[in-house]
Amino acid sequence: MDTQELIRYCTTQLPDSMKDRPWDATNHGRAILQTEEQLNAYIAAYGEMHFIKCRAALQNFPFDSLTNYEIVDWGCGQGIASLTLYDMLKEHGKVYGLKRITLIEPSEPALRRAEAFVKRAVDQRVEVIAINKCIPSSDVSNDMSEVTSSASMAIHLFSNILDIRTLSLRWLAKKVASFARQQHIVCVGPAMRGESRISDF
Repeated sequence: MDTQELIRYCTTQLPDSMKDRPWDATNHGRAILQTEEQLNAYIAAYGEMHFIKCRAALQNFPFDSLTNYEIVDWGCGQGIASLTLYDMLKEHGKVYGLKRITLIEPSEPALRRAEAFVKRAVDQRVEVIAINKCIPSSDVSNDMSEVTSSASMAIHLFSNILDIRTLSLRWLAKKVASFARQQHIVCVGPAMRGESRISDF
């Protein structure tokens, strides 16, 4: 199932009463999603826009430079950013060098979906790790020691996450800096909200 098929599937699973206003079930994208209905509603409301933004952010990505690399999807939700990137890796013939995808998400139901979707999409030799945690709010936190590097290059995905003011940008910067020898950072945020935090990061 590619990203577009996933979006269509989630939309068809919504009850008719929610199809016109799916964002209402997600507190306009701000809720930590807990139910199947909320998960489907989020994809129905924001999946297409999220997919388009991720593709736009990756249009000038240096795919030709990828060899031994991993993906870390911070606040991954249901995995749309990872799935979009994987679609584009296939288009550029660059999936072979991918060693691991780490999915980090505070909503356990969303994380389990992301893990299932990503495992279904990627080659079986790619390790998929799911970590059910919030990004720390303090820059002195020692949390997330299980988020480690496994390759010489890392692609960090921050999709609709950096605008959340409860997470520590300083902690994130330190954690990302401790990763692989070479880093690629892809940031996607809501229109007209959080741009200053993306710049600060």
